[in-house]
Amino acid sequence: MDILLGVGTLAVTALIFAWGFAAHRRSKPAGWTRMPGGSMLFCVAMTLALPIGIGFLIKAVAAPSAQLAGLGLAPVAVVAALVALAILGVPMMLRSVRADQVAQVVTLPDAGGATPA
Repeated sequence: MDILLGVGTLAVTALIFAWGFAAHRRSKPAGWTRMPGGSMLFCVAMTLALPIGIGFLIKAVAAPSAQLAGLGLAPVAVVAALVALAILGVPMMLRSVRADQVAQVVTLPDAGGATPA
C-alpha cells in the first residue's frame, strides 16, 4: 500500500505545483499569490509533500513483496488515474503559462524602413 501512497502523493504534488506555478507566472497573477502568507504556505506545502511521497516509495522498496501482496484493484485504479491526470495536466498547465508569456512579447515598429547592416 505504501507504493500507492508514494506514487499518489507525488502525482498530486506535481499537479498542485504546476497549478501554483501557473498561478504565480501568469500576466495577471491570482490574488492569493500577491499575499506573502499565501505564497509561503504554498511553498511550505510543496516542501513537505515531496519528501513524504519519496519516503513512502523508499518504505515500499524496503519490503516490496509485503507491499504488493494486499493490493486491490480499486486503489491501483485510483492511483493510475492520478498519474494519468498528472502526466496530462502538468504539461497543459505549464503550456498555458508559456503561451501567456509569449503573448506579452511586443514587436517594435520598423524605424523608417532601414535595414540593419
